[in-house]
Amino acid sequence: MISDTYETLSHGTRHRTDHNRRTTRIRTGEHGCKRILSVTTAAGAHVLVLTVDVPVRTTRPREAVVGLGRGPFRPNLLMMLDMLRRPAWLMALMQHGRPKFPNLKPYAPAHSSVEEVVTFARREMGGAFTWDEIARYRERWRGPVMLKGILHPEDAAKAVAMGIEGIWVSNHGGRQIEALPPPIDVLPAIAAEVGGRGTVIMDSGIRSGTDVIRAIALGAHSTFAGKAFLWGLGALGPDGPEHVIDLLIAEARAALGQIGAHSLGEARSVVVRHPGAFAFSPAGR
Repeated sequence: MISDTYETLSHGTRHRTDHNRRTTRIRTGEHGCKRILSVTTAAGAHVLVLTVDVPVRTTRPREAVVGLGRGPFRPNLLMMLDMLRRPAWLMALMQHGRPKFPNLKPYAPAHSSVEEVVTFARREMGGAFTWDEIARYRERWRGPVMLKGILHPEDAAKAVAMGIEGIWVSNHGGRQIEALPPPIDVLPAIAAEVGGRGTVIMDSGIRSGTDVIRAIALGAHSTFAGKAFLWGLGALGPDGPEHVIDLLIAEARAALGQIGAHSLGEARSVVVRHPGAFAFSPAGR
């Protein structure tokens, strides 16, 4: 996880990676903290990621359309016709049933239905971790800890000062509130603040290998992508994500060549102009 994107894509992602991580944004108090760390350790994760970019629950139109979390699932005529147009998906649904959120169910009340698990998750995921809670996880987790959702250099400075090894610059893909600044615009200031004291990762807006190199040049050590892999999966099925990886690698290599860089290190040293980047005033001014 704490490695360069280009090298990870080239050598680790295709078959197996040792950079396993566990991401959590469920706030379940002292007991929940112990349980999460126990499960995470048993799973062999090396990096603990605390998601801090969901301070409140927001409405997601795609969930409202399908009625997720509003009681028993009752597809209307339009939804049923849409299902019939996708026989492979429908057969998989009939074989395996609806998603049951197995990673959340152990924390919900016993014998909870899918709808009750969704309701529980919405309630418990409402509210970002406090700094005291972050300090608790940092104290008890023996491996590296990352904070996902940092958009201000002052938060990054406070995190690394308390021993957080990784700063994950993200606006949650714009799914929480579209008015948040794009991570690429705040990345330079955050990378400058962190310096050599931690690893900086960025997501949200990574659609191509060129985007990866752009983020690297602006100070990120690595990037993550989500939607690109979903698009590949939807277009090509199980072979889609690997095809996306191939595209990202090819585009990243091309981008490096176009700027005259032979490595990610050289990409970080090129002269970069980003007039839209945010300029943050020091605290107290």
